[in-house]
Amino acid sequence: MTNRYKQEKIYEQKKIISAVDAGTTKVCALIAEVGENAQLRVAGIGCVPSKGMHKGMIIDIDQAKESIRSAIKIAEQSSGYRIDSVYVGVTGHHITGHVNKGIVALTRSDHLVRPDDLRRVLQVGQSIKIASDQKILHLIPRQYMVDGQDGGVKPYRNARFSIGCGNLHYHGWGCSRSGSC
Repeated sequence: MTNRYKQEKIYEQKKIISAVDAGTTKVCALIAEVGENAQLRVAGIGCVPSKGMHKGMIIDIDQAKESIRSAIKIAEQSSGYRIDSVYVGVTGHHITGHVNKGIVALTRSDHLVRPDDLRRVLQVGQSIKIASDQKILHLIPRQYMVDGQDGGVKPYRNARFSIGCGNLHYHGWGCSRSGSC
């Protein structure tokens, strides 16, 4: 058993969290171990000059991706961890948000709110009109309603007629998947 394999086995048992901040001047990636009582210990950091960004906007998707990849690679090398997901901070004047509601009828005879009902109401809540050059970046369910009454954040209970959800949408300008801005 190689030393690298032993290290990876140990790392599998630890919970890690990672984040990326892509700014106009630099891109930073951070990897932290989550300890007891949710305390974080920084395990690795990677910072590189930012490319493909101007005033917080992506102007060249390929250069921006390369900067992000480089920062993550440095953080992985300094921590010894390999990450597969990150939290990303997105800011700028091109990001806006607003509240929207979705409501769907419950048609089953048992009148129970089920996970697929919650998925349907979130889908309806995403049906908002935004400019053609913008994309929905994130959707946060804020509050569920069962038959028009507050259902809290976990509305698994009987409902007679409907379930609704108040959502907070963040949307903004962005580059297309093909890389054109």
